[in-house]
Amino acid sequence: METKSYTGTNYRDIMNRIKRDFGEEAIIVKSGRQNHPAGSEFGWSYEVVVGQSAESTVISPGVFGSTPVQAASDQRETATLQVDMKRLTQSIQDLQQQMGTPGLKPPWPVLADLAQKLLLGEVNHDVIQKLLQDLQMSATPRELRSRSLIQERASRWIARRFKAAGTPSAPAGTALKLAFIGPTGAGKTVSLIKLAANRAFFGGRRLGILSLDTKKLAAAQQLQLFADIVKADLKLVYRDREIKPALRDLEQCDVILIDTPGISWRAGRQMREMEKMLELAAPAETHLVLPLNTKYSDLSQMVREYRQISYNRILLTKLDETGTLGNVLNLASDIKPVFSFLGSGQRIPEDLLSMRPAQIAAWLLEGKGFAVKDQ
Repeated sequence: METKSYTGTNYRDIMNRIKRDFGEEAIIVKSGRQNHPAGSEFGWSYEVVVGQSAESTVISPGVFGSTPVQAASDQRETATLQVDMKRLTQSIQDLQQQMGTPGLKPPWPVLADLAQKLLLGEVNHDVIQKLLQDLQMSATPRELRSRSLIQERASRWIARRFKAAGTPSAPAGTALKLAFIGPTGAGKTVSLIKLAANRAFFGGRRLGILSLDTKKLAAAQQLQLFADIVKADLKLVYRDREIKPALRDLEQCDVILIDTPGISWRAGRQMREMEKMLELAAPAETHLVLPLNTKYSDLSQMVREYRQISYNRILLTKLDETGTLGNVLNLASDIKPVFSFLGSGQRIPEDLLSMRPAQIAAWLLEGKGFAVKDQ
């Protein structure tokens, strides 16, 4: 039997080509499907192998049905044909249901461009795939052909991935205690200073600073200088047993910001020591401070290892020191934390931003990242 293979992403086109070449005498020898060469988010690629017996003649084209007009001489070939056609029919029905619109959708160039932009922004492939699948199922064909309309949908999809903490608050009559933990050099102390100096957050409130980071002389001096400038009460703690008395000395404060030493997420003993100190301090909010200019595998590991300290916020720093913002969306999708603030530079207090999901989405979709302001 003479055979020929046909491939493509549109099953109807393949059938028309077969009908044109073989007429209704075609016998399907083999058929199957695989992921589209541009990626599974674009649907399927089909292959159909057909044959024609030597004695058959091509007749005028007609509708290609689910069984050949001329019975195959071999019963096995006929059975194979019927099974293959049923599988192909089911595949088409499955794909139609998945896409949410009748018929097969072509590879949408707008979605391909969107995927490329997010890949360049270092968004993880599985996050991009989920976005494209959701867009294909929810968007209309008109929207899938429009760059601006797809960008609007993608922006809303990205923004919904984020949980933003909002402005910190505490019940009336109690001091709001915020602790900052994280690896060395992440920007804990600088973030604390920015937060304290920004009147939009704590303007008009009496501030207290509790420093547990007293092994480095420079850190204590830096905090003392800043406390004098903003007229905040500062207490330095050298031992665990000094935490409770220090907090009593600060009980007249409305807000108490707790600075901690940097510890490696690999240092189990230091983690346990920090956990004990924060249990004594009992902050309402514990912010895990992470630098964005860190590879994602390390960031995600930090997020998991620091959980033993029971943080309930993530504060991202060094927004100005990375050219891509994909890690923000990766964390939001994989870890689903509550984000509080973004550190975007060295200026005090300007370079501490509240988490705004819509702004993160805009930066990601523009493909430009965060724009550093002139100092």
